[in-house]
Amino acid sequence: MAYKVSVALDAMGGDNAPGELVKGAVDAVNGRSDIKVLLVGQQDVVEKELRSLPVEATAHINTSL
Repeated sequence: MAYKVSVALDAMGGDNAPGELVKGAVDAVNGRSDIKVLLVGQQDVVEKELRSLPVEATAHINTSL
């Protein structure tokens, strides 16, 4: 079984949140097969950002309040 690193990311923190943080999380997941990202924040806002990205890019990203 492959080892995966789980990363929790505050998607609502920062000046350009959540857009840039969500894009960065998607880039990280696309660039590496050994990580999984949990985006923490306002679920409806974060999911709206995720929907604007390619479907395959969000396979290892989950959202939570």
